[in-house]
Amino acid sequence: AVAEITGESIELCARRIRYEFFSTLSNDAVIATAHNLNDSAETVILNLVRGTALKGLTGIPPVRDNIIRPLSACTREEIETYLSEEGIDFVTDSTNCSDEYTRNRIRHNVIPVLCEMNPSFFRTFLSCIDTLSDTEKFLDSVADSVFNEAKTGDRFSSEALMDCDEVIRRRVFVKIAEYYGVEDIEKKHILLLSDILDKKGAVMLHNRLKLASDGKYIYL
Repeated sequence: AVAEITGESIELCARRIRYEFFSTLSNDAVIATAHNLNDSAETVILNLVRGTALKGLTGIPPVRDNIIRPLSACTREEIETYLSEEGIDFVTDSTNCSDEYTRNRIRHNVIPVLCEMNPSFFRTFLSCIDTLSDTEKFLDSVADSVFNEAKTGDRFSSEALMDCDEVIRRRVFVKIAEYYGVEDIEKKHILLLSDILDKKGAVMLHNRLKLASDGKYIYL
């Protein structure tokens, strides 16, 4: 019912509602979820299909705010083997068996083929996302430095943004948008912002807010 109102997919809406529910219970305590390495691989493949930046190739983060995922480096098979050996019962969500959902189609049809091609697929995958995560953290730290250097009051210096590499500049634009309360800035907005850095112009964002340039500063 909520998804029909918001226009979200059932999966995205359910995920959002779950985390909102957890937050009402936690009082800022740490919440542990059972995401595992299989979930991370499925997420990366989903992101690849839909189109993604580097961050989307780093899998599900082991820690995000007060959410921790202590099983994120374990495969589902390893977890189920452990449960069997210890005689611990577990519940399987009945919707996991249906190919109606995109993630399930990846789980049932794509992952098995990848494991057939490389029996050590999950270990290889874990090594890859560890490397990509380190790269993502480094680039993000550089972007943070440029963001702080460019920030002048409630505006951002065009000169500081033009002096940095384009890869970093695009990340800083995302941070600037988030600073002004705009989530999920699109690639087309980032490219337009690059075009107006050293001249007058403006870019209308999806929530009717506008980032403008006077040739010296970017501001809301």
